[in-house]
Amino acid sequence: RVAPRAAGPSARSLREYLQRDAPLRESSGALWMSAVGATSMLVCLALSVKIGWRLSAFLVALLAGVTAYYSTLRVALKRGWYHRAIPWINVLFEVSIPSLIFVIDVKLQGPEYALTAPPLALWGSLVALSGLRTSRPLAIAAGFIAAIEYLALYFFVARPMLPAHTLVTLGTEMMLTRTFLLFCAGIVTAIFAGHLTRKAEEALASVSERDWMGK
Repeated sequence: RVAPRAAGPSARSLREYLQRDAPLRESSGALWMSAVGATSMLVCLALSVKIGWRLSAFLVALLAGVTAYYSTLRVALKRGWYHRAIPWINVLFEVSIPSLIFVIDVKLQGPEYALTAPPLALWGSLVALSGLRTSRPLAIAAGFIAAIEYLALYFFVARPMLPAHTLVTLGTEMMLTRTFLLFCAGIVTAIFAGHLTRKAEEALASVSERDWMGK
């Protein structure tokens, strides 16, 4: 009988804690993104002989902008600056980075290259990164945005440039399947974030119940 009464205050306490911890989580995410951006620049330079100096230069410029943004954000967060809109802005930016790379790849190397390039493998990971915010709506939004962007890029950018006879894996059916899987990545992340939050609430309720019984 005590647990249901404790669940309400415990849920509120957890929400307040997560709100206070949000700047630290964003700082951790910014550190990861800036490190990945800097490492990816080195990879692009190392692959410049294979992918061409022009494409390498464009990718390095884009990744330098990503690294600079997250490095600046991390410094600002460490100095105490924070706004509630930052998680939504960062999620939108993060899941849109592969779209920017996709457009560069299409323009410089063609649609087949863009649809099979390694950066697309990161899209699911960037959607999963939204789980760091412990928000189910944010995770679902991340998967939805990534799926819509991928679908739009395929039908309006890549498909008109594809030859009449192309690989089966670059056909419409496969692209729709990949789009669905990107959206599912957001759903799975939301389920995982909700599970962790629920377990934390139950743990706080259990502690509150023991404290109440002790008194």
